[in-house]
This record gives sequence, structure tokens and C-alpha cells, in this order.
Amino acid sequence: MKHLILLCSIGAVLSSAAAQEMVMQRDMQTEAAAAAQEGLSSLKRILEVEGQAEYLGLDSAKDLVGAELGTPYPVLLLRLDHLRAYGGGDPREVFTQTGHMLYPVERSGATKALIRVAPIDGEMKTVEVGLPNVARNLTKASTAAQERYDVASGGVYYVEALALNMDFVAVESGGDVLMSPVSAAVMLDMEIGDFQDAETILRRLQVLSENIDPDVPR
Repeated sequence: MKHLILLCSIGAVLSSAAAQEMVMQRDMQTEAAAAAQEGLSSLKRILEVEGQAEYLGLDSAKDLVGAELGTPYPVLLLRLDHLRAYGGGDPREVFTQTGHMLYPVERSGATKALIRVAPIDGEMKTVEVGLPNVARNLTKASTAAQERYDVASGGVYYVEALALNMDFVAVESGGDVLMSPVSAAVMLDMEIGDFQDAETILRRLQVLSENIDPDVPR
């Protein structure tokens, strides 16, 4: 009987911990969305200043009239040391969660810009706005993935390989992870929207990483 009570107590604690984790994730998502909405308002105000639209790579402030936020991309980091240590298997283990989110700014079916939010001092805040070229390329790659594969709900990520000066879209489909460059990757002979399984790409990136000095700032 004591064992039964103990097992029930452990189950209750685990269930409570899981519930708390779900609440924390939901609160973080709510905070991230609010921060991104604030960032969108700030971006619109910035574009009202002459010359700022061109500086940010946008045609004009009219680009964002009636714009709304799209589904965000969680940002993952591909660290150089983790890449070099990768021995095959589940590629998810190589990526580091950053807590950052990229929100596409959409208008009339087109992605005009991105808003990046990140946890700072325990709060989600906007840290970057604009990036129209990355926005278009990211949308192009993720759209290509969803047209070709059965992409899991919430299974599209933005991956930064800072040491290699490269970025990717990673998608989960049928238990597999596929990756495509967000900008033309000459060294990989891949274009935006070209997908390969993540393990293959990671192996190829490992070869490229051999010539990188980790002590040189990038």
C-alpha cells in the first residue's frame, strides 16, 4: 500500500511538473507574440522617417501598410564544437535552443521583413527588425518544404551556423529532419529550397569546418 501511495505521489509530481512546463511555454509564446507585435509597431514608426525604408531594404513605408505577423520560426544554433563532435544519428542533438523567435511580417501574401524577439533579463523583447532578403529567402525555403513534404505542425526552424557564416531552414517530416540553405550555398552546391537530410548536410559542414579557427571572431 505504501508503494502504491509513493508511486501515485511521484506520478502526481511528474504530472504537475509537465503541466507547469506547458504553462511556462504558453506564457513564453504569449510574451514573444506581444514583443513581436510591439516590434512591428516600432518598425512602422521607423519607416515614417525619411530614408529609413531604404536603409532597412524596404521599398517604402507603404510596404507595411496592413501588414500582419505570420507563424514564427524558432531559432536554433549550430555551434562549431557541436558540429565537429557530431558522430551521426539524430541531428536534433546537435542544435542548441536559443529561445529566439523570428516572426515574418506579411502583407498581401508576401513576406516583407522579419522581427526577431529574444529573452532578455527574463522578458521577451524585440532585438532586430527588417532583414527583408532573409525574410524572402526563409519564406521561399519553408514554402518549398511544405509543398514537397508532410511537415509536422510547428516543425519549421531557422538554423544559424555562425562560425560558417551560413543559415538554414530545418523541417521535421515523418520523423526525419531535412535542411535547406536560406541563401545560396556555393560550397554545398545547393540553392534556396534544395533540401537534403540533415545528417548528410551536417557531414558536409563538418568537412568545411576543418579550416575554421574557432578563436577568430566571426
